[in-house]
Amino acid sequence: MVKTRLQVAANVNYDVFSRYLEWMVGRGLVALENSTNGHERVALTEKGHEAYRKLVQWIHEFVQGRMPGA
Repeated sequence: MVKTRLQVAANVNYDVFSRYLEWMVGRGLVALENSTNGHERVALTEKGHEAYRKLVQWIHEFVQGRMPGA
């Protein structure tokens, strides 16, 4: 996703977004990529996909009180 669109979708100011993004890049959850049109894009890494999967599972189990697929 284009970095600017992600920041707007997250509904946080640029400084806060930049800190979160730096934190995620530093932990290998996302990678920054240059697109052909000159925009910087944010992409989930394999580690990021796994973290996302675990977070969704945790939300289903503990917040919603059910297991995925139940």
